[in-house]
Amino acid sequence: MRTTPAAGRPRLMIQLLADVPNLITMGGICLSVLAISFAVKHEFELALISVLWAVVADWIDGWLSTRLRGRPKEFEELGANLDSFADLISSGIFPAILLMAVGNFGTAGVLSAVFVASAGVLRLSYFNVYGATESGKIVGLPIAHNILALTLLFLLRPFIGADSFFSFLATTNIGLGVLNVAPFFFPRGRPAYIPWIIGFAVLSTLGFLSMLG
Repeated sequence: MRTTPAAGRPRLMIQLLADVPNLITMGGICLSVLAISFAVKHEFELALISVLWAVVADWIDGWLSTRLRGRPKEFEELGANLDSFADLISSGIFPAILLMAVGNFGTAGVLSAVFVASAGVLRLSYFNVYGATESGKIVGLPIAHNILALTLLFLLRPFIGADSFFSFLATTNIGLGVLNVAPFFFPRGRPAYIPWIIGFAVLSTLGFLSMLG
């Protein structure tokens, strides 16, 4: 545990949010919590819309934090921790709750969700300890990519059928969990991907809204 003298601490925790990247990260966390509430109520389209934009916020805050010059060190340190927790909620906890909700909180859904959440926590913890390689690669599939795959699956939901969808969802989630902790190197995300991520979120949002309509 880190030890910091009282004089070296900010007077108020909340003052560390006086920073645009950290505010964006907190906005993403709020969207993820909103997504969880929608999932529990079986409003899956709204849940996926919310969590997709939480992922977009995660990409944007990371890009913006590298562009700001003279950013105080304490803002950077808090931002790194906030980012990790944001990933955990949006791409670790949310998929697990979504899986349980689709499975009506039955045994199969709960057991699958435990595996998915555990894989996400292990993946994030490993990255926080070891980071990327010298060439900018990371071990395992980043868990934020799981949301993109789940979005595509839910967009295809009308063509899969209600009886088979839970099986497809559980299999996909478990497969993604395995990839999250698998021992292969994956390229780290680049700023050039951000327009594509935003475009994907916009088109997916329109798709889900059309399904609701």
